[in-house]
Amino acid sequence: PPQHSQPPPFWRPVQLIQPPARSHAEPPGMNDAPDYFSVGASITPGTASSSPFDPLSGADAAPTARARHDYDLPGDGTQSFQDLDISSPPTPTQADAAAGPREEPPFTVTVTDPVRQGEGINAFMVYHVNTKTSLPQYSAGELRVARRFRDFDWLHSQLSDKWPGVIVPPLPEKALAGRVTGVGFTADFIEARRKQLEVFIRRVTAHAELHQSEALQVFLEASDDALESAKAASKAQPGQSGRWGQLLTDSWMGLRSYYGKSLNGMGISAQDGGAGDRQGADLKALVSRLEGQLGALHKAAERLVRRRRAESQGMSELGLAFAQLAANSDSDLTRSLATALSQVGVTCDCSSRSFSDQADAEAAELDERLTDMLRRLQQCRYAIHARETSYHQWQGACSALDGKRSRAARAIGAEAGDGKAAQMETEIGEGEQLVRQAQADYEVVKERTNREVARFHEEVTRDIQNVLAAFVRLQAEGAKREHALWAQVQPRFDSLGDAGAKTAR
Repeated sequence: PPQHSQPPPFWRPVQLIQPPARSHAEPPGMNDAPDYFSVGASITPGTASSSPFDPLSGADAAPTARARHDYDLPGDGTQSFQDLDISSPPTPTQADAAAGPREEPPFTVTVTDPVRQGEGINAFMVYHVNTKTSLPQYSAGELRVARRFRDFDWLHSQLSDKWPGVIVPPLPEKALAGRVTGVGFTADFIEARRKQLEVFIRRVTAHAELHQSEALQVFLEASDDALESAKAASKAQPGQSGRWGQLLTDSWMGLRSYYGKSLNGMGISAQDGGAGDRQGADLKALVSRLEGQLGALHKAAERLVRRRRAESQGMSELGLAFAQLAANSDSDLTRSLATALSQVGVTCDCSSRSFSDQADAEAAELDERLTDMLRRLQQCRYAIHARETSYHQWQGACSALDGKRSRAARAIGAEAGDGKAAQMETEIGEGEQLVRQAQADYEVVKERTNREVARFHEEVTRDIQNVLAAFVRLQAEGAKREHALWAQVQPRFDSLGDAGAKTAR
């Protein structure tokens, strides 16, 4: 091939985008936390959570003075059970009141007045979404719209597509387990669905990024016709739009096709979770560990609730047997013994209701909360998957650029014409632009995922603390109720035993 005193123009290095330098005032990123993913680590990020369920979150949270790194573990990284704080969040003090009024949240949203429409299998529920907002882009400060479940589902899909890397709050299941075939919806199903939809929309409007979404604004204020038009427009332009979006997709698919065959031939999967993104792999491992541990806890909570219901049924049957024995055996038993049997039967019935109430409370405080955490963990997996996809698209763009440069080098060796060289120069320029764009997109998704997982880990830590506090409280209250019930009966049997001993003497 001909020798060149200067390298050809298409060999110029691509100026990759460097992440912006962080000032000392900003909180440390996930890259600065090597202990964050250690097994058993207890993480306490220095920044406050923006959870809508934390009364002291966001700007109102009291800053914690720490001399070490914001992610450092206390002492040697261990914490005894006695040191665990399971108390309720503190209430605002007079000092807090003196500091000034709290900043009002930009949204107050409720889901109310579910209405059944249609008949038979075509029946569906309509929920009214009531919004109060101070954001100027909305047409009014107070809004009220009627929405079906599929409208909530559309909003969820739009948020997932437009905000890759964000842990979008989960929706309730689509299963129709609460429906009565041919009749409609049960009252319990309707109320549970209403509460879950309200939690979803409140979490979305409280999220620092998602509350800025155009899809959310359409959902909260658009008329039915405008909402349907927005749905049609989103279906017509799914995913990434424009030429660069298509080039990203083509590059990623080409990389999977080429490297997938080679890796599969060596027994290695091309879906490696981003082998070059070790931090992303650590995030995925953290979520997997947490999912397994919470899954085991959820199953144990389900078994506990089933056992409580079985105890309730057993106590009810035992009380009925005692009462029947007292009613049908007056001639065979002394009056005092028959009265005692009757009282035990009544107490067993009260104990049965107590166990039933305990089961309901444990289902609400433990089972439902753990189910919600597991569903949010699934959304966390989707966010990490978006990060993996973005990383692979970046690597695919780099691979495609290398291929174009190699083909250009071979063409120069074959002394291609000026027209061919100019075409290759254009293609390489596009490839370089694609690499820059893909890296920029990846950097955005990466930093977003880091923030989201840190926030999620903090929220789950607080949720587990609340579950633990609720469990201890329920056990103490249940034991107290049982003791009070049987303590009322015990004196009668003590006197009955004393009378029987005197008769024997």
